[in-house]
Amino acid sequence: MALQKLVTEYIKKSPAYKAYIENHDALLKSDGLDFYPLSRAVKLWADKRRGRLFAILPTEEGARSLFDDLSDTKDVDLVYLPTDGKMLYSSYSQTRSEIERRKALDSIASMQRGIVVSSLRAFVSPLLSEDQASKLLLTLAVGDRFDAMGMAQKLSESGYFRVPNCYEEGTFSLRGEVFDIYPYSHDCPIRIYADWDTVDRISTYDTTSQKTKESLQKIRIPLIDSDSDTNYCFSTIKDYLKDDDYFVLSGMERIATSWYGIENEARSRYKVAYSQNIDAPLPDRMLFDWKDFSSSLKRGLLIYDISQSTNFHFDVSPSRSYFGNASYFKDDVASLLKNKWQIFVVAPSQVQKERLDNFLKDYDVDISVMNLSSGFQIEEISTLVVLDQEIFGRRKQRARATIEKVESSPLDSFVELKEGDYVVHVNYGIGQFVKIDRVKTTRTERDYIKIKYANEEYLYVPIEQANLVQKFIGNDARVPKLDTIGSNSWTKKKEKAMKNAQELASELVRLYAQRQNSFGYPFAKDNDWQIQFEASFPFTETPDQIKCIDEIKKDMESDKVMDRLVCGDVGYGKTEIAFRASFKAVMSGKQVAFLAPTVILAEQHYENFISRLGSFPVKASILTRFVKPKEQRAVMAGLEEGKVDVLFGTHKILSKELKFKNLGLLVVDEEQRFGVKAKEKIKQMKTNIDCLSLSATPIPRTLYMSLLKVRDMSLLTTAPRERLPIETKISQYNLSIVTDAIKRELERGGQVFYLHNRIDDLEDVAQNLRAEIPSAIIETAHGRMDAEDLEDVMHRFIYEGVQVLVSTTIIENGIDIPNVNTIIIDRADRLGLSQLYQLRGRVGRSDKKAYCYLLYPNECALNDDAIKRLRVLSENTDLGSGFKIAMKDMEIRGAGNILGREQSGHLEAVGLDMYMRLLEEEIDKLTNGNEQQRDVLLELDYTGFIPDSYISDPVAKFEMYKKIASIATEGQLESLRQEAENRFGSIPEEVDNLFCIAEIKIICKKLAIYHLSESRGIVQIEFSNVSLLNPDRVISLMKLSNGKVTMDAKRMNYMKMETSAISLKDKALFILEQLRRLI
Repeated sequence: MALQKLVTEYIKKSPAYKAYIENHDALLKSDGLDFYPLSRAVKLWADKRRGRLFAILPTEEGARSLFDDLSDTKDVDLVYLPTDGKMLYSSYSQTRSEIERRKALDSIASMQRGIVVSSLRAFVSPLLSEDQASKLLLTLAVGDRFDAMGMAQKLSESGYFRVPNCYEEGTFSLRGEVFDIYPYSHDCPIRIYADWDTVDRISTYDTTSQKTKESLQKIRIPLIDSDSDTNYCFSTIKDYLKDDDYFVLSGMERIATSWYGIENEARSRYKVAYSQNIDAPLPDRMLFDWKDFSSSLKRGLLIYDISQSTNFHFDVSPSRSYFGNASYFKDDVASLLKNKWQIFVVAPSQVQKERLDNFLKDYDVDISVMNLSSGFQIEEISTLVVLDQEIFGRRKQRARATIEKVESSPLDSFVELKEGDYVVHVNYGIGQFVKIDRVKTTRTERDYIKIKYANEEYLYVPIEQANLVQKFIGNDARVPKLDTIGSNSWTKKKEKAMKNAQELASELVRLYAQRQNSFGYPFAKDNDWQIQFEASFPFTETPDQIKCIDEIKKDMESDKVMDRLVCGDVGYGKTEIAFRASFKAVMSGKQVAFLAPTVILAEQHYENFISRLGSFPVKASILTRFVKPKEQRAVMAGLEEGKVDVLFGTHKILSKELKFKNLGLLVVDEEQRFGVKAKEKIKQMKTNIDCLSLSATPIPRTLYMSLLKVRDMSLLTTAPRERLPIETKISQYNLSIVTDAIKRELERGGQVFYLHNRIDDLEDVAQNLRAEIPSAIIETAHGRMDAEDLEDVMHRFIYEGVQVLVSTTIIENGIDIPNVNTIIIDRADRLGLSQLYQLRGRVGRSDKKAYCYLLYPNECALNDDAIKRLRVLSENTDLGSGFKIAMKDMEIRGAGNILGREQSGHLEAVGLDMYMRLLEEEIDKLTNGNEQQRDVLLELDYTGFIPDSYISDPVAKFEMYKKIASIATEGQLESLRQEAENRFGSIPEEVDNLFCIAEIKIICKKLAIYHLSESRGIVQIEFSNVSLLNPDRVISLMKLSNGKVTMDAKRMNYMKMETSAISLKDKALFILEQLRRLI
């Protein structure tokens, strides 16, 4: 065939193939090789080998496509290795997938020369060992003893069905001395002829004619169900590999991402398997070690997605889309033929070929019937291959991007806009948010952010530019002055703030350098005990927890000193993360100091850690004022001798008397609760040891030092599956409200916190409650109590011996009692917002509905700030509101002096987010030498918005808009598409257009396009740096456009593009495809 011959010749002439011919055993690196040309390269490489070639791809879809493209291979054995279709650590069963996999492995084992195609998952997943596989097979050969009735019974017991006539898979029939069976492992049924009690003959037969097709000497019949215990009797693909095997790895970046996902699945599933069977193999023994295998590979062809100058380059790219527009396709064909391109149109059937022959009778194109997975083009040899479905409908591309998580600016997660809020636009300054307005014209329908400025002027910001708008947060709660559109005042304020940011950036860069030059202890990789310790966690980790744990382990295993802040809402699993880090430190022979702000919290952490340890030989101790002097001395001695591995405690841990033999990790829980003196001592301890801080509502300075990367930060934003939001009620104090709330909780078997933050009359409050509810067991607790008395009360409350605990804010931090699901806070107006949030977090830590009552004496006694605080808390009841609360607290109090006195004036002038943005730009410039690239200005005529039928919640909708606007890479784009589909369902066309616009912005940044506008079928493109363009690609695009793409003769940084033939809904995709050709 002409196409096959053409592509084969192209591969043969490539430098990569020539290098392979010179040395068959070299490790070659290439890029730009995919689709059908990849199959031709695999075939050519295999033809020159005496042994086997394994082609491994990131996904099952990609592997299946390559196998289909190789289906015309006749002179070389071809085997496809499928996955078993199950999650890791699933119990074994003889499914059709398993049988197909077994057949493929048998073929691989006997193969001397040929091609094996596999996805990464199929290649690294565990395989049933040979011994166990033989137990699941019934083997029969000519001359063997034959017991027909016994065989019939065994087949019935193992999942086969006895029928009068054997036509379907999984059935058998017995007629005299003829035994028919249709195993899942064969393409046709088998007939066994017996001579009394001996197998006389075996053959396959045709189900229709009943005639013999082929005689066999031996058969192996898979038993579908078996009592044989096959769980965890596994081997790996290593048992099937030979020293002279050759490997083609296609999509190296995506393979790395796939391997990461498989590893995470193994770790997660191991925990479940371990809870059911302590003999479950560890993940690194269950999986084939891909990381070690790929890094030690000495012979093969590695194909990368991202082009590198050192790689052998191929020029294969995806085919074009014609959006079902026949006239556009014909115009493009005419233009390409004029420029001497060869065009191949591939039809799936002869009938469709005849239709295409008629459709394209006036054009010199090659139309053939082939089985191709997708079209492609090779610009280097002026060749285009198009499938018929790519002409008459939108093509579906194979995902090529490496998946990355997309996040909007950290501030976006914490602050939501409401009507009347003050905002800052990067280019126009401070305005007032009015609403998101949907504007509909005769041609388009889009959403805009409506912002009010001085003199009643309004700015409509296209929703794809949502990342240019942030909420205004100043130094204090004063109302900012609105800027005037078109005036110079905003520009001047920005310039002054930028100058100040430059000075601060220099200081921060010095701090970065100091931190980078601080070398710590590189902890060892996870060992078996670490994996088993993590598997014994009785709950399912959230995705955020897994990501956070990975980040911490990466920090600990490096030689840099770790200083990481873990921010997560109450009950989101921060403590478990700290426990795992502590255990890891101990496994490397280091000691851990675990610091908590209160005695009760330190005790709770200590007891939970002891419970989690189980039988692991790790020694943990506690040091608080509740511990007797004699025990304290013993702990201190054990610490100095290295006999204590993990020490829990309060401020006493910071004492100079305390001496660690080999301290390696400091964990600080509820960091925001420690004062200045304590923090200075912590700083001294942190000099050369790793530090992990935990907080639900970090103080502003801590938060922003993390956002500026002076410290690393991990976020926990996903709620555990069983958690419910806490219902918050605000009202004036009324004794009947209090007693009703307590009675309701006690009636459902729960317990109550009653918070009254004055020790003087705490007992009076308790006495009043006892008088109202005499049947309830009510006790008091506060910080001035005798240590033993306080310990006694708290222990009785924890173990449900006390029903109502009347206490001060001693309960604020971290006490975890799942049975307490009502909290009543008296004089809530006197407490800070973050403090109220922490207190509310003491309830709702189980799957029961929880209640929080915020009481105040009377409305006239409340000041403005107190009203704001209570309102914010009542509005933010969703799980994961901790950050929003921290930011709202800062709005109410003002950002203050979080970055120093000199910065406060500039921060007030431009707002916190704008100042942080300027500061980050300056830091990037100083550290990476990057001049800040101007934001891409897009003015496109298109329809794009998120309809209410797709996302109805305004908050979720605005967050999605912000995420789309924040997309910076193809990987983030692909990730957000998947997130949208998983959360909200199939993506409608209007939303799909927004993703196309986001991808156009990515390509615009790569091509240094500053301004892209489109009106009345003409696209105007302004390049900010023409020197970055590849002149050959520009000339090629112009030549092939048939005059529809031109450069402006007077302004060489301007390009024009005609889109008149393209419908409005396909316009964004068309522009996207044209721009791709310039990369």
